[in-house]
Amino acid sequence: MSEQRRGPLWFPGNSGAGPVTVYSDVHFRGRYRMQPHLFKKIMHDICNYDEYFVQKRNCAGNLGLLPEQKFTAVIRMLAYGSSADQVDEIGWMGKSTVLESLVRFCDAVETLYTRDYLRRPTPRDLQRLLQKAESQGFPGMIGSIDCMHWQWKNCPTAW
Repeated sequence: MSEQRRGPLWFPGNSGAGPVTVYSDVHFRGRYRMQPHLFKKIMHDICNYDEYFVQKRNCAGNLGLLPEQKFTAVIRMLAYGSSADQVDEIGWMGKSTVLESLVRFCDAVETLYTRDYLRRPTPRDLQRLLQKAESQGFPGMIGSIDCMHWQWKNCPTAW
């Protein structure tokens, strides 16, 4: 499959077994910035937290959007800094649905994961990170710009 390919990352499965990814694990990691199993775990947790993400039928009996479609749009916006207009065609959904998905996704992530993951590191966490970095040849390094987001005093807030 060409790396230049644009379009949906998930398709409804024909067997009724659910959606099927169109990328290998390696390509999935490159596109979503996470492993497929992590994507599925987060999606499962959030679908259980907020019914908005669960696929439903409308009043005409037609199936609505898959959770994977909504998550794909949200993850693309967060991973690449894309606007709703840039991802609406990927998930085959309108701009308002993309934005609603983003707000609900962020609320769910904050509610579900703040206690365990979205907090300041404890001294024990810092020691573990320092040991891991040193074992990989980076003594004294706690994190990198890619994965640690410390407040930046002079960070530009507008372009």
